Amino acid sequence: MTDVQRLALIRHGETEANDAQLAYGRLESPLNPRGIEQVRSTAEALNAQATAFHHIVSSPLGRARETASIIADALDLEITIEDDIVECDLGEWEGITYQQMHERGYAIKSVRDDHFRDHGGETPFEISERVSDAILKHLTHNASKNLIFVGHGGAFANGLSALFAEGPRFGPKYLMHNAAITELVLQPSPELLRLNDYAHLPKSLQNESRRPDNAQQA
Repeated sequence: MTDVQRLALIRHGETEANDAQLAYGRLESPLNPRGIEQVRSTAEALNAQATAFHHIVSSPLGRARETASIIADALDLEITIEDDIVECDLGEWEGITYQQMHERGYAIKSVRDDHFRDHGGETPFEISERVSDAILKHLTHNASKNLIFVGHGGAFANGLSALFAEGPRFGPKYLMHNAAITELVLQPSPELLRLNDYAHLPKSLQNESRRPDNAQQA
């Protein structure tokens, strides 16, 4: 179906937790009306571009599945659920505010230490290995298809750092806006085609940073 396999990573649309500035991790939080409109705009952008995608792989969390469903309906694609691209496990810190994450030094400590686990959840190294392995598995099983992965900012940032063999594993430079598109190829060598592209979103749906840091992208 394709000579050079492309993959797109799509972060879910804005959620109630995002709007409330809560780091939800693996807790459930549905898309809010703004998030739904963001995803519809992303689906339109994907449908209009030259690259044809053939299948969607989604995180099991509701906000990702809802995002994937909107895109699947627009592109007439089927969805596979992949548990290993679920968001980072924040342990005892799940559900706290972004401000509390900042005060506890999550971003600084995660960038400095790939094995940071003060919260009792996953380390950046564990997240990056889990997510990158899952992406590579689906690319191998669908070698002739371009794939869309729908998931979470934190998980994808960690996973991309592993795919590009970079440090720190937390991958702060790969953090994404809600409903942003990141595209890459991995063969013959890894190449980032676009990162955190949300120019297709109307200005009214683009988020100004409301966070004290970029500690978590749930």
